[in-house]
Amino acid sequence: MAPLAYFYCNSSNPEPERQSAEGVLRSLARQLTVSSLPSRQIHNAVITLHQKSIQQIKIDGFGPAKFSISECVELILAALADNPATIVIDALDEVEEPKKLVDALQAIISKSGNIFKVFMTTRDDPGVFAMLPTINNIRVTNEYNRTDIRSFTVHAVSSAISELKLLMGNVTETLKVRLVEGLVSGAGEMFLWVELQILHLCSFKHEKNVLSALASSLNPSLDDLYRTGYRRIQQAGKVSHEIAVFVFSWLLHAPELMKADTFLRAVVSTINLEHVTTDTTRVKASVRLQIAI
Repeated sequence: MAPLAYFYCNSSNPEPERQSAEGVLRSLARQLTVSSLPSRQIHNAVITLHQKSIQQIKIDGFGPAKFSISECVELILAALADNPATIVIDALDEVEEPKKLVDALQAIISKSGNIFKVFMTTRDDPGVFAMLPTINNIRVTNEYNRTDIRSFTVHAVSSAISELKLLMGNVTETLKVRLVEGLVSGAGEMFLWVELQILHLCSFKHEKNVLSALASSLNPSLDDLYRTGYRRIQQAGKVSHEIAVFVFSWLLHAPELMKADTFLRAVVSTINLEHVTTDTTRVKASVRLQIAI
């Protein structure tokens, strides 16, 4: 069975399992008790628990229910009886009721007779930290990951130049250095901040405007950058605004994930862009550009 299980939490409407303690634990239990194909093996504890649920169905007359938190704890402990394990949970703060998940993990740690390592990441959330007063934690600050931020910024700026997004590629080495230094100094520990700033800077056509925008936007929060982006969408024209509204609506309310081409076809059909050109490839390219903006 797998010695490592991982889960990325996300408060996403299309995937409610990603924000529930039950969903996280079911996934972890499945990873630790069911091996991958082609030679799939299922831990005896899963079979036993399933047989119990079948018997309960015969008594109650209801369909099979998903495993509860306590049942997931039982399965993980059964897996740990055979092998040590490590689990990684990313974005704990995205879970709707994180205390349920933390309590279950602490129960597993206290009851397991084997090595059980748990690694979790979270934003700087006092509520989450209060649930974990005794854990060892590494706080990622701008001093801690400045080297990574710099490498990411250099790559992002270079890509924007080589792809002709920033000043149509006409960027001097001096300007490139100023951009990198300015972005690194303002980013703190946030990679996304750098990405959004570069997207904003790419909207300008002249070097002086780029430098002016850089100087005036070194301190905004991510919320400020989101507001700036939203204002640009509102001012982008009727078709661009319709595309943006459709994209946001779908991302918020879609019942399932869609592949990029399928999503683009849906946008083209819904917004009725066929009148712009009969070339479907060009239409999709236009939509991609509008979405990126």
